[in-house]
Amino acid sequence: MEKPNKGLGIMHTLKKIMVYFDNRYDRLQKEEIILGLDKGLDTYFYKNPNFDWKQMREIRLGLEKGLEVSVYAKEEFNVEQMEEIRLGQEKNLDVSFYSKPEFDWKQMREIKLGLNKELDVSTFAKSSLDIEQMEEIRIGLEKGLDISFYNKNDFNWKQMREIRLGLERGIDVSNYSKDHLSVDQMEKIRVKLEKQTPRMNQISMNNRNENNRAQQVKDKESSQEKKATEQERKNGSKEASKTNSESAEGVKTTGESIKNSERDIENKNKEKPFKFSRYDANVVFPMIKRAPSTEQFQKLFEQRYRNEEEGNRQSEILQGRVRKLVEHGYLEEKDGTYDITEKGAQAAKEIDRSFEFTSYDANVVFGFIKSADGALSLGKLYSQLEEKYSDPAEVEKQFTYLKNRLEKNLNSGYVLRDEKGAYSITEIGAMKAEQVLSRGEIDTIQEIEEEIEF
Repeated sequence: MEKPNKGLGIMHTLKKIMVYFDNRYDRLQKEEIILGLDKGLDTYFYKNPNFDWKQMREIRLGLEKGLEVSVYAKEEFNVEQMEEIRLGQEKNLDVSFYSKPEFDWKQMREIKLGLNKELDVSTFAKSSLDIEQMEEIRIGLEKGLDISFYNKNDFNWKQMREIRLGLERGIDVSNYSKDHLSVDQMEKIRVKLEKQTPRMNQISMNNRNENNRAQQVKDKESSQEKKATEQERKNGSKEASKTNSESAEGVKTTGESIKNSERDIENKNKEKPFKFSRYDANVVFPMIKRAPSTEQFQKLFEQRYRNEEEGNRQSEILQGRVRKLVEHGYLEEKDGTYDITEKGAQAAKEIDRSFEFTSYDANVVFGFIKSADGALSLGKLYSQLEEKYSDPAEVEKQFTYLKNRLEKNLNSGYVLRDEKGAYSITEIGAMKAEQVLSRGEIDTIQEIEEEIEF
């Protein structure tokens, strides 16, 4: 029994030596092949020198999980496409719908999201549709809408959105689902039809809160007056009457105190100069394009969060930012629907989108690494996001964003990635995080909390 084991050990070592001295591979490629050999994998599938080390890694990860890697172990797929196919296989999805080179990785992801929701993806798994068009059709299917009204190549994604919004609100979209109409024309017709269609009056979150506060004060006044009246009736004395007067005065003072507190908060907010930020360009504006009304904000957050209270909190934060953008002319509001103004579009173009290490990286990105005991694999990251978010689409979205953020930190030297693909914080990264957090100028805590949510 010992001789065969010894022989296998020698063969294994020889294979590693041959790879090590093979000039067709660079250092990172050699590391991937040797790692596969050490794990007893069939490296035949990825030892093609034409695969870069990242492609090799995707194939190796598939082999480790027992996937059918022959589906994507092809030169025509880049690393992002390979990853989307691998993730689909891990979820036991029928990847044949999108494992085609003509789909870029973003299109593949849209189809994968549809498969994950058990939708009829054949309606939008077409290379002639761009990512935004696919998304509009997928959202329509998720909402059970008749997508035949807008599932046509002749409509751009904005036209599709206008038709979808009409279908969601129960109006006859056949009046404007015509490709010769511009987006603005479609919107005008839709808004007009909505006004003609009876709809339940929607009260915004802030109005509800204000009404609740007013009702609480009113109830308190009523309760105090009732108690004072009963006391006066019992005692029948002037002292009781005096107490009643003092109680009423106390309630009045309480009401005035609440109003003064609200006024102080408003004044404090007015004192802070408004600045259009990266957050507005990269988070709020894309959100407006996806869910342009307050009602849609609320629905989106209800679907996104497992915790209802957290969903409401995040919705309030976003609506507060939207109101500021409207106030300063970056957004405009028409009949409960928001749109980006020319000023807003120009401001977004002028935003510097180059990578800058911020308190978001120090708190959120590094926070994920620390919660994984200093060695964060993409698998661990994905698991943490699945625990936080109830919507698989949101998990995918956050995963993609955080993965890109990790890569930018890696390229800047703030994190390292080991041979197993796990990220750890470098000494430079730790110093940078400490510097940013002590300065406290880059992002507000509110923006840190918001950015991860989108």
